[in-house]
Amino acid sequence: MLLTLTSILLAGCSSDILDELVEPTTDYDGDHLVIGMLGDQPDAEFTNVRFEDVQVEDFSEHEDLDGLIINDEDLFQELSQPAYTDTFNEMKIPTFFIGLRKPYYLFLHEDQIYDETHENESFGLVQGFVFDADQNRLTWELKVGEDDYDSDATYTKIFDIIDQHEE
Repeated sequence: MLLTLTSILLAGCSSDILDELVEPTTDYDGDHLVIGMLGDQPDAEFTNVRFEDVQVEDFSEHEDLDGLIINDEDLFQELSQPAYTDTFNEMKIPTFFIGLRKPYYLFLHEDQIYDETHENESFGLVQGFVFDADQNRLTWELKVGEDDYDSDATYTKIFDIIDQHEE
């Protein structure tokens, strides 16, 4: 009874951060997605998902992508430079950072640089955001363990979020 009441109360709340528990699954059965990857592609193959390698110099050209995943710590430093702030602030596709140990919003502010931003264990290792048509920012934070943040289940959850966002 208490669990049901809590679920009903939480369902009525709204937040710009969605904490998700990653379920142990590697099956993605949603619509076909084209995911841009800045960094290494996952080892697993996923049904209905095609990965496209994206280079830093042209990652702002994302019209044909359903989502973007950045999973390379060396790129976090480069992409946090002020030259990329406008690109991140204009993103219209869900953008996820895997293995990020700092807040994703450092990429949205010219005065914050990755190496100069403090790590904070309260942030999830998987964070994502997108701006809607009204420039409202939607964000996601997946609570995963240190050993699971780059798992097939994490990627599957990201694909589910991207697929639901498109609907």
